[in-house]
Amino acid sequence: MSWIPEIDISSLHDGSAAAFHKVGGELSEAAQNMGFFYISGHGVDASIIDSAFEIAEQFFLLPLNKKNQVEVSDSHRGFLSIGESTMEGYQGADQKESYIWGLDVDDSSQFDQSLIAPNRWPSEMPRMRTVLCSYFDAIHQCSFKLLRAVAVSLGQNDRFFVEHFNRPTSRGSLIYYPPSKLARNDYGVSPHTDFGCISVLAQRSRGLQVQAKSGEWFKVDPIAGTLVVNVGDLLTRWTNGRFRSVPHCVINEETDARFSVVVFVDPDSQTTIRPILNSGEAPQYEAVECESYITGRFNRSFAYRH
Repeated sequence: MSWIPEIDISSLHDGSAAAFHKVGGELSEAAQNMGFFYISGHGVDASIIDSAFEIAEQFFLLPLNKKNQVEVSDSHRGFLSIGESTMEGYQGADQKESYIWGLDVDDSSQFDQSLIAPNRWPSEMPRMRTVLCSYFDAIHQCSFKLLRAVAVSLGQNDRFFVEHFNRPTSRGSLIYYPPSKLARNDYGVSPHTDFGCISVLAQRSRGLQVQAKSGEWFKVDPIAGTLVVNVGDLLTRWTNGRFRSVPHCVINEETDARFSVVVFVDPDSQTTIRPILNSGEAPQYEAVECESYITGRFNRSFAYRH
């Protein structure tokens, strides 16, 4: 058992108002109290998830020189080696390798922003593009249902959030954490909050930890058939602080490598995030532009930006 709630969202698939109200209330309660929750009945086919993990393992087994052929671009697409990521407030580099992709475009000149760009697909892995684009799309379809239900729980039209996801700045990330005996410090990822709207994680081994309001750290171990969802900074700002973007980290204590697949689900680049206010409520946050906020966090977290 976990202190993180598990929420069955299967009733959202029919798009009924009753489902949005019921499940939206459960999602909202978890977002306000913990900022993290498991979802079951999510509708993402197990074969799509299996294929993403297979691609992750195949990619990270490539020789370093092959992975570096698709090293991260200025638009945050491609391979990040160990040492390239250091979360704000921590001196030690994260003990992980990552491969980052996003909305699949062939020419970024059609987009007036820097967070959408061509992905960097390794020539040695012809299936990678198809598999990861299918995964990216499936997670978004699930996430849009979550966001529609959450909007209803906040007294908004169910399209309040998703109308801003026409060309989302979302990123997917395959992550490899080396076995504990090979790590140079404790943290696969040091304590941090996520930058954007919501994050959707598939994991198959232990290591994720989340900080509660009390300051105590709790393990968030895998539960078969579920995905882990957490609130990011932009959604905290959008809800005027009602939803909690909470610190979390990864410490791989296992003798084997840890793999995970996460999609950071974020709106269109030029979306202005203004706090949703109840009657008589004052804003706790200034309005920010999605691209500006996320780019600023990138600049403070990734070595290649310097």
